[in-house]
Parts: sequence; C-alpha cells; structure tokens
Amino acid sequence: MNLSAGVTDILILDGGDGDPRMPKVKERDLTLLTPAAIYRELKIEVPAPLPARRSRIAPLVPRGGVVDLDPSLTMLTLNSSWRADESEQVGVDVVAFLVSDDELVSSDEDFVFYNAPATSDGAVSMSIDGDSEQGVRIDLTLVPEECARIVIAAAIDGDKTFGDVGA
Repeated sequence: MNLSAGVTDILILDGGDGDPRMPKVKERDLTLLTPAAIYRELKIEVPAPLPARRSRIAPLVPRGGVVDLDPSLTMLTLNSSWRADESEQVGVDVVAFLVSDDELVSSDEDFVFYNAPATSDGAVSMSIDGDSEQGVRIDLTLVPEECARIVIAAAIDGDKTFGDVGA
C-alpha cells in the first residue's frame, strides 16, 4: 500500500495485520476495514468459507530433494524437462531403478530406460515427449513388495555434461 496523504481507509485482508506498514497506519489513525465490515455495510450475506482443497500444483523437487507423498496416493508421474537448444542437441536419458533394501537392482526388469520403457507388471513406465521432456509414471499399487525405493536419475551419453543441457 502507498500511504500517501490521500489515503483515508485501509482494507485489511487475512494476515494483513502483520504488515510492517501497520504501525504507520495506526499512527495516522486511518480507518481499518475488513471484508466482513464491507459485507455488513453493503448488506451482503457473508459467503461461507470455501472448503480446504489439496493443491493441484505439482511440487518442484530440487536436486537431491525429498517430497512427502499423500498416503492415499496410488499413482504419480515425475516429469523432467530441459531447454531444447536447436543448435546443439544433447541427448538426455531419464532412467528409473527399482532397488531393494540393500540399494541394489535385483534384475534387468527393475531398470527402466528408453530401450526398456516399462516393467512387465506396469508398475513403472517411461514416456518420452520430444527431445526435451521425459516422464516416469509409477503405479504404487503394482510396485513389488521387495522394492524399497524407486530412484529416478538422468544420464548423458558422450562428452557432454548437464551444464551443456541448460535449464
């Protein structure tokens, strides 16, 4: 808010009372309004609060990051994308490893990549969307019990590095 001399009223929304400019508002003895006061003045019935919703925005997982999943979740997709630079294509391969408690892949079946894009039971599968996006879909109801973790990684063939890939 701009507290110029012409300001006479301040509308306070939820959490606004913690604004660092509030001492100045109180010092100037400005009229404080709330949404409830405005509804009352305009004789409008206060709408019922909306029910809490789960965010539909997928979390952005930083390198090495961990995201807690909703316990009721049974299927998820991890999408990875990078800048597609037409002048110098760098081949990125996203891979998935189904590992046991000892952090080992027990068979070739537990390694998912472009030449083996899905496990035979359909628990983990790859999707390749052009030259700069790949995804790994995981159906948690189909993941074998001996699988302790699913590790998602990316690899680059040749002398290129991830610094060559870009954002």
